[in-house]
Amino acid sequence: VADASGAVRSGPAIAGLAIAGIFAVLTSVVFGNTVMLYSRNKSHKGVDVRPHGFTPDDKARFLQLMSGAIKIPTISYDASDLSGHETNPALLLDMHKYLEASFPAVHNSPHITRTVVNKYSLLYEWKGADQTAKPIMLCAHQDVVPAPNAHRWEHPPFSGHIDDNETVWGRGSIDNKHNVIMQLRAVEQLLESGVQQPPRTIFLAYGHDEEVGGLQGAQHIAKEMASRLGSGNQLAFILDEGSFATKGLLPGLEDKPIALVGNVEKGSISVHLSVDCVPPGHSSMPPSETNFGILANAVARLEARPMPAHLDSFMDSLAMLGSELPWPLAMVLANGWLFKPILRSAMLRKPTTAAASRTTTAVTMARTGEKINVIPGLAEAWVNHRIHPGDVNKERVIAFDRKVIRDKRVKVEEWLTKTSNYIPPSPTTPVNGPAFQYVRKLLKVALGVPAAPTLMIGNTDTRWYWDLSDHILRHSPLVMGDPDDLKMFHGLNERITADQMSDLVHFYMCFVEGLDSLPTMVN
Repeated sequence: VADASGAVRSGPAIAGLAIAGIFAVLTSVVFGNTVMLYSRNKSHKGVDVRPHGFTPDDKARFLQLMSGAIKIPTISYDASDLSGHETNPALLLDMHKYLEASFPAVHNSPHITRTVVNKYSLLYEWKGADQTAKPIMLCAHQDVVPAPNAHRWEHPPFSGHIDDNETVWGRGSIDNKHNVIMQLRAVEQLLESGVQQPPRTIFLAYGHDEEVGGLQGAQHIAKEMASRLGSGNQLAFILDEGSFATKGLLPGLEDKPIALVGNVEKGSISVHLSVDCVPPGHSSMPPSETNFGILANAVARLEARPMPAHLDSFMDSLAMLGSELPWPLAMVLANGWLFKPILRSAMLRKPTTAAASRTTTAVTMARTGEKINVIPGLAEAWVNHRIHPGDVNKERVIAFDRKVIRDKRVKVEEWLTKTSNYIPPSPTTPVNGPAFQYVRKLLKVALGVPAAPTLMIGNTDTRWYWDLSDHILRHSPLVMGDPDDLKMFHGLNERITADQMSDLVHFYMCFVEGLDSLPTMVN
């Protein structure tokens, strides 16, 4: 083949030039997309904050406040608790008295009213200067989970022990008494500094049974709030507990904390599997298959074939970090069309990231047989699914289970108790809306951490607040030093440092002071 100059080129040479051209174009596209991603979200203007320096005496006060709250064991037990424990509501009343004694400025302010909702939940209303602007609601909860392995803790879980490293130990220190105490402490310090009213009204909502579903707490707070707001009116946005700012979440960011702000929450459905096609009989004459064996095969199929992953939303969330990302990771996220298989493999290898990318399947209970020498006539298992928003609803999840099991002898049904246990995936808060952008910018300027949206894999009290606002966020503004620290969440050796509490108070003080930069969003 002759070129324009008359020189003859061989077929392989032409193929080589073509490959080189394709590679050049591909490289250009990949590089260009990465540069575009790096240019995102560099500006954090629009939220003015002032520094709030805390003295050693301030930090000592934070430690004492948290210690006192931990010493009140406001444990929520399930109604079906196998150990026979029951929730003691008198301890919640002790907590109310403790809060009143600890924050006198809050409880004596003419601009703040406290309402006890359904006997044990608390709702504070701090009247704002601009009564035309939509209010804000900060949330937390007073109750904690049990600590059944107390002997394995370094310090007893309800001792409120303060060690020499300015750390307070105990159940509730990061779930969720830290938000209750430090939100109120931030309001207390603002009142003491002369800030008598926020730019707009702020509600502080503290349920008392979040750890067992919020039916008696947050559900009643939601009704009270709907009554106060009036028909057709909503809150500007809601901020509840959620993920932390944590180091080491992403490759290349081992020493850099990233704040994950939940803008959507997974749903939940429990499924009951049952097999009763084989009649009971004596174990000396077993059939070729038993109900238990059939059920075991069904469970094995479910675990071997999890639901499909949804990577696009996860990649879009991380891409919001823009210039905060290391170049190799930015290149992967900016060019998902090319690198998605690599990202999929990396994500699905870890349980934490796998849970964020798909509907999870967890076989949590099984039951069959009553006597060792009797073939059981019934075998049962229970499966808990946490539903990714991409899978829409429970019908799709149950249909997938039936398809995977492929055995009509196995009954696959929603597990019903007195009522349905189904929670649909939450509405999604838009990341380009004023609420998310306000919190994202505030985290950067107040705490120095970049933020990205995330899918909450558990459920919070916000499940009861969906009708109160179109903008619901979930984040606890403190920095965790290591991803392993997250193991103490509902686990052993739960604790919080004075510096982390200082970050919480600083964030919430800045949160209140910066609200005049938020669009009015009038009702």
